[in-house]
This record gives sequence, C-alpha cells and structure tokens, in this order.
Amino acid sequence: MNVVKEINKINQAELDLGLSGASWHDEYKDSAYIFIGGLHFDLTEGDVITIFSQYGEVLDLNMPRHKDTGARKGFAFLMYEDQRSTILAVDNLNGAKVLEKTLRVDHVKNYTQPKVKTEDGELVDPEEQSFNAKPLMIDDEGADSDTSASTGASIDPEDPMRDYLIAQRREKKASEKGKKKSKSKGKHKDETPEERKARKARRKEKKEKKAKSSALKDVEDLLNSLGRPPSPPPFDDARRSEGFHSTNCTLSLPTFVLYLHDVSAGHTLNYRNTIQHYHYSMKDEAAIRRAHKRMAARDSSSCEPPDPANTVTNRLNQLLQNGGDGYVLNLCANARYLIQAPILFAHNNQEISTVGYPTDDSRATLVVSGPVNNGQGHTTAVDGTCANCSGIKLRHIQIDGTRNGAPSTKGGGNIEFGNANTNQLIEYVKSFDPRGWTCLHVAEGPLKCQTVTIQNNDIGPCGSDAFQEWADGISISCRNSIVRNNMIQGATDGGIVIFGSPGTQVFNNTIWVLNQTLLGGINMVDYDPWSGDYTGVVVRDNAIMGGFATDNDNATMSKGSNFENAIIKIGIAVGPRTWFGDKFGNNVNTNGVIQNNVFSGAFSYGIAATSSRNFTISGNVMQGNTSFIGARGSLCKDTDVVPSPAPFIVDPATTKSMVLQSDFQSIQDGDSLTCVLPPNGGDFWPYGLNPSNTSAPFVTQTSGPNATNKSSAASSSSNIGGAVAGVIVGILAAAVLTYLVRRWHLSRKEKTLLYNSTKQGHYTQKLSQ
Repeated sequence: MNVVKEINKINQAELDLGLSGASWHDEYKDSAYIFIGGLHFDLTEGDVITIFSQYGEVLDLNMPRHKDTGARKGFAFLMYEDQRSTILAVDNLNGAKVLEKTLRVDHVKNYTQPKVKTEDGELVDPEEQSFNAKPLMIDDEGADSDTSASTGASIDPEDPMRDYLIAQRREKKASEKGKKKSKSKGKHKDETPEERKARKARRKEKKEKKAKSSALKDVEDLLNSLGRPPSPPPFDDARRSEGFHSTNCTLSLPTFVLYLHDVSAGHTLNYRNTIQHYHYSMKDEAAIRRAHKRMAARDSSSCEPPDPANTVTNRLNQLLQNGGDGYVLNLCANARYLIQAPILFAHNNQEISTVGYPTDDSRATLVVSGPVNNGQGHTTAVDGTCANCSGIKLRHIQIDGTRNGAPSTKGGGNIEFGNANTNQLIEYVKSFDPRGWTCLHVAEGPLKCQTVTIQNNDIGPCGSDAFQEWADGISISCRNSIVRNNMIQGATDGGIVIFGSPGTQVFNNTIWVLNQTLLGGINMVDYDPWSGDYTGVVVRDNAIMGGFATDNDNATMSKGSNFENAIIKIGIAVGPRTWFGDKFGNNVNTNGVIQNNVFSGAFSYGIAATSSRNFTISGNVMQGNTSFIGARGSLCKDTDVVPSPAPFIVDPATTKSMVLQSDFQSIQDGDSLTCVLPPNGGDFWPYGLNPSNTSAPFVTQTSGPNATNKSSAASSSSNIGGAVAGVIVGILAAAVLTYLVRRWHLSRKEKTLLYNSTKQGHYTQKLSQ
C-alpha cells in the first residue's frame, strides 16, 4: 500500500472522528523543556549539555541535588532554544545508554523554574527566567577600531587630542611589529632553501597538530581502529542535526569515559579524555560534523542484486557474516529476493535496508520461498536473534510470507528479533501474509531482551480467521521497548500482543479489520514468560477500528451489513482468563496502564478485564459509529457463560485494586469471551471510515422531517403571527415524538433480528472464501 496515500486516508479519518493530531509531540509544542532521567551520578552539568547539545542550543539546565549532601539526584530538566530540538532529543536519546545507564527522555508540558531565596531566606519565584546554560555572546570590535591600536585606556571621543593619541598608538604598534619581523629575519638569514623548506613543513605540521582537539583525535582513532568508516543510516535532515552544536562546553571529570549509544544511529562512541578541562571549539564542531558525514555516507549505486536467485540466500548471509560490526546490507529498490532460508544478522549494529530508504512499494521485498512439508518448513525471512545482535536495524524493506491461503506452518514469524540483545530497531517495514504465527516477533530470550523500537511499519494481513489458523500482527516480549506509529490491518489473532514486557510503551498505533475477524486488538492476556508482570507497560492513544458496513449506505438506517461478518471480538483484552479461561488457574497479570485509546466500528467488547490486579484503565472512548454485537458461537461449551456485548466489562470476582473509568459494567463470568461469534449477516454493522476506506460517510441519526420543520418555522416566523407559531411548535413536538418512537422501534427490531440470527443452524464464523 502506498504509504503517502495511506497517511492521507488516516488524516481524513482522524478529522471525521474528531481525533487529535497525528503526532503525539504536538501536545508539547508550547514547551521547550525536556525531562532527563536515569543520569549517572558522576555526570556533571557540562557533561549533560555536551550530550544533549547535538540536537540544539541548550539555554537552561536544572540538575536537582540533595539538600544535605549536595549529591546529584540522577535526573534533570533541560531547555532548548528551539522547541523542535525537544522532538529530536526525545526520539533519539530516549533509551540511549550513558555510562551503562539507560536514559529516559520525555517532554515536559508545564515546567516551573526553581524558586530563589530572598535576603530574608524566603523562597520566591524568580523575577526573570533563568538561562544558566546560554552561551555568552562575545563582541569583537575588529582590528580597525579606533581604540584597538593599543591595550591602553579608552580615549574620550570629545578629547581634542584624540586623533593625535590614536595616531601615536598606531605608530608605536607598527614599530613593535617591525622589530619582531627584523629579529625573525635575522635569525634565519643564513639558512639554505632546503632548510627553509624543512622549517616551514615542521611549522605547518605543528600548527595542524595543535589545531586538532582530543575529541577529533578520538573520532579519527575510532575510524582507524575499524579499518574503514562504518555505515549507519544517513541522518534525516528533519529529525536530527549534524554533529554537536555546543560552542563552549566543559567536561570537568579528571578522567571522563563516556559510552554514548545512539539507538537510531546504532553505533557506539567511546570518548576517553584525560584532561582536567576540555572545550569544544567551532573547529571541533565542523570536524565532528564532517566525521559524521563520512560515517553516514552510503554508496547508493551499490546494492546486492537478487539474481541469480539460486545463490541469493547464501550471498546475503555471507555478506552479513563477513561484513562485521556495523555492516550495512544494501538491497536494490523494486527487487524481489526469493530466499530459501532465513537471512541471519551476524554481528552487532548491522543493518538491512533498501538503497535510498524508500517508504512505498519500491522497497525491496524478501520473499519467503523455502520448502514446506507436513506443516513444517521455511517461515522466517529475517532472523536477528544471534548472540551478538545488539543494535541491529531492519529498515525500509518488505517481507512477503507467501502463505497464500494455505494452512499455517510451524515455525517463527516473518521477522524474528530479540533474545539477549538490546537497542534493536525495526522501522518502515511492510510485513504481510506470514506462514507462521505472527508477522513480527521480538522474543525475550533469557528475559534479557531490552529497548527494542518498532515504529512506522505497515503490518498485515496476517493469518486467517479460520479456527486456529490465526496470526498476530506484532508480538512483543522485550522489556522497556517502544511500539509506536504502526499501521496494522488484517491481523486475526492479536493486532499487538504484549507478553508482559515490563516497561514497554505502546502508543499511536492504528489497528483495523476489513474482511477477517480479529480476536483481540491489543492483548495483555499472557501470563508467561514474565509471570504476569506488566509493570510500567502503558498502552495509550491507539486507534482500534472494528468492522464497518460494506453494503451501500441507506440514508434511513445507521447500520448495514458486512459481507464478511468481520468484527473485533475484544478491542483491548486484559488478564489470562479473558483469553484462556481457567488454564492458568488463579494467576493474574499486574500493574499495567491503559488510557486514552479510541474505538470505532463493530466489536463484541471494547475493553474486557479479568484476572488482573492493580491496572489503571481510564480515558478510553467510543467515537464515531459503534456497535457491540455477537452471541454464543459453536465453540462455546454448554457450561460457558457468555456476557452480553458491551463497551467496557470487568469481572469483579477475579480482579483486585483496579482503577477503572466509570462506564465499566460488571459481569458474572469472564472465562468465555473469545468463543463469541458475530451474526451471520444482517444490518448490525455501523457505517464508518477506516484507513482502507474513506468513501463511506458516517451516518448521523437525525430526522429528515424534523430538519424540514425547523426550516419551515424559521421561514414563516417573519410573516405569520403568534397563532401560526403555536402551530409550528405543535408540528415540531409531533416530529420529535415520531422520531423517538421510530428509534425505539428500530432498536427493538435490531435486538429481535440478532436474537433470531443466533438461533439459526448455520450461525458459524466464516471459515473460507
């Protein structure tokens, strides 16, 4: 799908739904402050400014300290000159490692500067805003200034002797220069041309050596130690600036060792400075900028071709195996690579991407083409789970799993990342039609996987809605990760499945269905492998869209039929019993947060919570047209209790210490929610929009006669007296009464149809085309 067209559809849908802007950064556009957490206690203010000034000029820094000991508390508030720098810092430095500690960088909406003490010792707000890190502006009047001829006292412009005194100073200065020149010439007057040439060469070498700062030497030593410039992705002009912007920053540690890992760039810089005071100069800035450009340079004319196809799998794997740390495997645009086995990352900080970083269908496509026999075989296109796969990146490619309607194959997903690695990145990847159980999987390994970023991807379709032929969109089981800005269409098991993954943030994703039923939009149901620990997991600001009517719009009806009977059974599912019944006994999931998510379309349940403790669920809303439909399916046991469809339900018998929004309904039993099935046809699906369909308008429940009568009343009011106005009021009252009776009749008719549909013998979920 063309990403540009898709984004335009999303924007239009958000306008129709009344959603906020597409970027979550917009909420903080009026603040240039950021919060920095996880700072090492040995870092000084100068160190922090040095790190964060690469994304803009720092004006103010507040690093709180303990009042008694003066020790730093490990966090800070920093202000940039330009608010746009806060976006770069949050996107690129959140999750970075400094001195083996992971930074947490986020926006600050309403920052208040620290109070100051008056002479009486009273704490009051400062009269003026503090800019304690703002660089000093040094005015240079130039060599031709009237008073620059000497270091003597300035001369009063009104002094009648002013011109004479200035001339005297200039003559004195010129004579001193002449003496120095003559002395210098006398010193070397007897040297030969060869000696003079050698002396000038030594002086030039000494001057160049003196001009180089220790930071530039470190960069050059790093490049030389690698034997070649590494090849991280080029810096996006809109996302990050080039090099460091600080013009005078001081590092005061006697021996300063900074391991700064850039998650987006994927390389580690090790600065070892053994000097008491170190200053960046403008020359240093330009040199580091040039070094970054050399490191980021890519040969866009060089890419590994897909032909001959019978050797492509081995060729790609050999390039990664022999490429070493930081190697970039360039794939050709508009090319299809028919791979017979997984492409294996082999070293830290490697990258697989399409030359030029396209975001549309010109991205290179890895086609899963290996053999399958008796339900087992080739399922994975890219594997990033090696022992040394930290910092790897999969970017700007497509993956076709080529299931093509066949039964599922045992094995991994289209993409397998994670294991005992950190700081992996998957972005601008289109992954669809997997042979296995998921389009994208990040595994926990020995519970050591951390800080994976999954962003800006096109996911789906994934799997079939036939029984046990389902597949997830994104499956994440990695601590402290980020899943954001992904478009997930046509998943059938879970749109996004969170396997515990403590500390993971899931936000600004869009999940919708077209012609297949999705069991769960976002699932927080798995107890394993993190023993139900969802501490720090936040699911917020996601849009989840169930099925919409696909027949022609009828102006008199708010609902229509869906040709494939597609719904989302549970928008957001919480707790093991919601999904697995009593399989995990009395085990519960704990400590998650679900807030400000938006639902639209047809569901059985918007949010369902069971077997959980200490979850916070707030601010979630239904927008646009919605309906809640479904009843007992053929897979429900006779003893199963199936609650009536509803927006928000909770089982109070299996939940504890929950903070819930006020519109939750209590149910008696939540162990059998996924066996519910939608009606087999009928006008139960609301009309509405999703990113794949912007032609169907929303239908509002307004009465035609009511609107007409209002218009008639307005027209006649200027010509007819009070008696006619009374007649108009009577007509309006009759119209309103008719409208309410009609709504009651349609609602009753809809419930009757739904009840009768569930009694039909063919009321089963669609299994095949």
